[in-house]
Parts: sequence; C-alpha cells; structure tokens
Amino acid sequence: ERDASTPVSSTVIPNGSVETSESGTMDMREIWVFSRTFVQGSTTSSKVISVVLVSGFLLYTLFPSAALTFALIPDRTLPSVWNLVTAGYFEMSPFSVAFDTAALMLLGRRVEPIWGASEFVKFIMVVNVFVGCSTFSIMYILYVLTRDNFYLYAKFGGFHGVIAGLLVAVKQLTPEEELIPFGPESLRLRSKHFLGLYVLGTLLWCIVSGGQHHHIGLYLFVLFGVYIGWMYLRYFQVTPSGVGDPSAEFAFETLFPEPMQPVMMRLGAAMYTVFCKPVAPTHSVAAVPITPAQVSGGPITSPGQSNSQNVEDDTKRRARSERGARLLEARLSGAPGPAVMPVPSKLPEAPQGAMKRTNSVGGFGVAGDAAAMV
Repeated sequence: ERDASTPVSSTVIPNGSVETSESGTMDMREIWVFSRTFVQGSTTSSKVISVVLVSGFLLYTLFPSAALTFALIPDRTLPSVWNLVTAGYFEMSPFSVAFDTAALMLLGRRVEPIWGASEFVKFIMVVNVFVGCSTFSIMYILYVLTRDNFYLYAKFGGFHGVIAGLLVAVKQLTPEEELIPFGPESLRLRSKHFLGLYVLGTLLWCIVSGGQHHHIGLYLFVLFGVYIGWMYLRYFQVTPSGVGDPSAEFAFETLFPEPMQPVMMRLGAAMYTVFCKPVAPTHSVAAVPITPAQVSGGPITSPGQSNSQNVEDDTKRRARSERGARLLEARLSGAPGPAVMPVPSKLPEAPQGAMKRTNSVGGFGVAGDAAAMV
C-alpha cells in the first residue's frame, strides 16, 4: 500500500488511460508524451528544418569526413563556396542539435503564425547565408593579420546564428510575452530577456571551452545572427504597413541590456559621424539636416512638422502587436485565426521629389536608419 505522503504524478498516455508514478519527477513515459505533444504543436516549416538538422548530425556521426564538405572551413571555402550555406544546417554536436531543434520549434510557434511560412523560411535563409559569409570574412581577416593557421583551418557549423536571429524577431513581435509559459513563476522570463541570455551564455561557453574551433564559430555565428537578423527586420522586411521597422523601440541599442544602451548609442553616433556624409539635395527643396539622435530615434521629421507621423507610427505598432497576439492565441488554441496578409510582390515607387541617399552605412546600426530611407 502506498504511503499517503508520497507525491503522485499523473500521465495521460496515447490510449487515453492515466498512469500514475509515485515520484515527483517525470518518468520516461511522461517525457515521451511531453516531447510528442511539443513536436506536434510545432509548425510544418520548423519540423522540416529540424529534420534537415538531425540528418546533418547523423551524417557527421556516420561519416566524420563529411565535415570537410559541409562544415565551414575557411581554407576550403574557395572554391567550395557551398559550405557558406551548408554549415548552418550541419550540426556536429548532440547537445547542439538537440538545443537548436527545440529552440527552432519553440520560436517558430511564435513567429511563423504572424509572418506566414514563406516569410519565415525566407528570414531563415537570409540570416543563414549572411552569417556564413560574415564568419568566413572575419576568420580570413584574422588569419591575414596574425598568420595563425588556427583561423584558416577552423572547422565549425550549426544553426546558432539563425536561432539568434529568431530571438531578435521574437523580441520585436512579442517582447512582453512569456516565451516558456511553464515552470516556477520566478523562472518565467519574457521574450525580450532571452536574446541577452543566449549571447551571454554562448560567450561563457566559448571562454570555458578554451576557445576551440567549434565554440569560436558558435559565438561568431551568434553575434552575426543577432546583427543580420536585426538589419533585415529594421530595413528590408516587407510588411503590409511598409518596409522595415523604424520605431525607436527597435533601435540597435535596445538589443543590449539597459545599462549598456547609453554607451551603444554614443558609439553608434560616433560611427555615424565617421562613416556618413551629409545628405545632398536632389531636388529644389533644401535637405533637412540629419542628426544621429534623429537617426537612432526613428523616422526623420523637420522642425516644423507636426507629430501626426509619430502618432500614426504608434498606432501601426499597436495594431501589429494586437494582431500578433490574436494570431498566437488562435494558433495555440487550435482555432482558425485571422489570415496572414499577403506580402506585396512590388513596392510602390517613391515620389519624384523624394531624396535619395547614396552613402553606404557602417556596421553599428544606429546610423543605419538613414540608409533605409529612399
């Protein structure tokens, strides 16, 4: 006979019956049921990409020499340029493939219902390609500067950069939502907190591991994933409300913890002064001077312009946030939600009197807002 003080946990198994266990922890059957439910609730795109990641890891496990073809090795990238793309889907660690597939399914459930499958896959492909190209460039530059073969023959891969980019997307779409809505209340963090924790965790892991090849690649992938994901969402993503997200709430410094934001804002302003030139007027109307503060804060307004544009932007952001919440609620409840608005295939042409910027913009993001305006 069981003692009354022994905790009992119940598990609903596939045939509908309930099985109880006398320990307070999850047994293997409970873990299996939870895992199956988690996978079934994920989006189709996330499942397909997860299969690709698992297949890449199995290929590496059975044939380790496959890393010479699919992993990112700067010495072999030319002429084997395809590893700039395949490295992101080529997992070489059991922990890494388990974490990345779980994170992909979790983040996909938040992002894909709002964007739609095509935009979700497009974002993953764009971030993955540019993460590979940026990492190769940095490693090759380090080799040229140091002549250390460590950087030339480093071998790494993984989906870490895309996961970082998706964390940026979640921070933009639903920053105040609890990303993991179970567990102790004290450990439930909001979506906006996970990006900083992920970047910090990968940095600590790289330091503790002694800076091995794969872990240096992991951290470079994460850093470039954050920046490229933010660049795409800030300037290039086509939405029903326009192109990009010029709101002050999504400025580059907001990606950092609050104590670091003033420093990053000043650093971005310095980069703006160094790399950006004044706007040259292309029409008879004189150009409005642009300051770094205006660039960082969002859309540029002239001194005599009313605040109606800012009010309109706030209304659009509020409507998008409410629509995203409705889509997520409908997705999680299984009920049909509002249809995702199609993305226009062609943007409207700018007026003839519009001013154009021909400058290229440096990499710290604060100055980049002006480059997004045409």
